[in-house]
Amino acid sequence: MKKINYLSILKIFIIVLTLVALSGLFMPYEKATKDYREELLEYADEDFIPNLEIKNSDVVNLTILENFKIYNYAKDNSEGDDWVKDEATINVVITIVLIVSIILTLLFTILNKHILVIIFDIILAISSLAMNFDITSRGVMPSDEYTCGISFYLFVIVSILILISVIVMKVLKKHPELLSEKNNKKETKSSNKEIKSSNKEKEVSKNNSNIVNYLKQYWYIIVIVILLIIIFVFIFSGNSKDNIENTNNNNSGEVENNTTNNNDSNSNTGNSSNNNSNNNSNITFPGNTQTENKIKYTLVKTLDDTNVIIGQNNNEGSSLIEIEVEFYDKENNFLGSSSEDVNLTKGSEFAVDLYNSPKTYDHYKAFFDIKKSDYILFDNQLKVTSNDTGDRIVSQINNTTNDEIDYIDASIVYYKDNKVVGYDSSVAGDTKPGRSANFSFYKPYDNNYDDIDFDTYKIFINEAYNYN
Repeated sequence: MKKINYLSILKIFIIVLTLVALSGLFMPYEKATKDYREELLEYADEDFIPNLEIKNSDVVNLTILENFKIYNYAKDNSEGDDWVKDEATINVVITIVLIVSIILTLLFTILNKHILVIIFDIILAISSLAMNFDITSRGVMPSDEYTCGISFYLFVIVSILILISVIVMKVLKKHPELLSEKNNKKETKSSNKEIKSSNKEKEVSKNNSNIVNYLKQYWYIIVIVILLIIIFVFIFSGNSKDNIENTNNNNSGEVENNTTNNNDSNSNTGNSSNNNSNNNSNITFPGNTQTENKIKYTLVKTLDDTNVIIGQNNNEGSSLIEIEVEFYDKENNFLGSSSEDVNLTKGSEFAVDLYNSPKTYDHYKAFFDIKKSDYILFDNQLKVTSNDTGDRIVSQINNTTNDEIDYIDASIVYYKDNKVVGYDSSVAGDTKPGRSANFSFYKPYDNNYDDIDFDTYKIFINEAYNYN
């Protein structure tokens, strides 16, 4: 009776599992929910991330490799936002570790290096769990927009099965008596043949040069190094290409600096997309920043005692952000509150004044309630240009979409030495495709109506939507 080689079967089983893990990189990791899927497909040909040429139809189902591409782009195009850069970098590193651990698990399985298989299998499980924890802790999924795809669960299951299989192989090798006596004898004969064959190979290798012998003995290490070099060259060559394209776009005038000097008679113009503001992101959040419900924000006071809250929405999808700020004195007595609402997509920045808030206070409490917006939002698709006319800052927000936009709320924040000194806002409606909503902002002045000097300003799109 022919002997069943359980060790070979287990080895093939592990190889199949690693190939399944590799295929999991191309399977859905995030799946759009029914409502969000319909919303994405309704505007399937519109850009989801313009600079990456990713359209709404492409993000109905997101694989790990597609997520890697998005995070890798965000890492190098965070526009001064440390939170976005750090979050993107973490995900890029986790994904690289995940991919490398799968490849090395497969390689060491073929080479029968069981201890190394166990090590990289555990790394595979840890990296998968870390990726899952990160995306769930940020509320990306499960959410109103996305639910977990098959590869969300796949890698942990595969790593557990691999670990069990390797342990069984180790036990069977260490305790051959667990197999039948007949099989054990045949196994012994086979093992003796392998020993003899191995001895012959050793004798042959001794006749070779030391260099050749070294290469034969450690060829798998060379293969690993080559694989790692290929992976990193692929990753960072992609980064260089994106950075070159972005630099060319900037130089061609698609994105211009919107800073201006109050004493300079020359006017500056600028364009902006995605972050909905001028290109002075390094001064977006002056003072102490905080994060609440995935809203990064800071509260500042202008020189005319206007309380302004500047923030960035880091929630997925289209969000209605309900803002409420309570103000207190030193004895913790309540002085008053102010509420505002904004409708924004992920990554968009806003700056709103807290109407009727107290001019003086000791401390405050800020609350951000996040709901799914009932509107169709366009804030991440518009282009901003601006000009200092001497008396005012005038701005045009160009509707680059194919839809007429019902409502646009824009504001301007003035800075002096990286501190907020002034604020103004305005609204516009019924902006047709290819046309611009035109804004005229007052320059800052104090309570005595004296002009306030500033060296930089930034324009924010707080809302741009259609009634659904």
